[in-house]
Amino acid sequence: MTNPTDAVLPTLQRIQADVAGIRKDQKSAQEREINMADVLMETRDMVVEMRKDNLLHLGLTTKHRLEFEALRTDMEKLMMRVAALESRS
Repeated sequence: MTNPTDAVLPTLQRIQADVAGIRKDQKSAQEREINMADVLMETRDMVVEMRKDNLLHLGLTTKHRLEFEALRTDMEKLMMRVAALESRS
């Protein structure tokens, strides 16, 4: 006659192996999640730096554009004055 513990023991061992496999999968999933979070933070930092660089560049471009417009206005005024002086002579 078969002992009932002979049938239960392999089932319990299989359950234990399955639980150990699930725990191992969970641990590797947590490690992947941590790695993905690190990569996401690094990417976010790079985007923030690029945004700062772009804003700085846009600010300098705007400043240079305003300076150029001021020089153009000054040059037009000087050309009008020269033209007025030349028309008097």
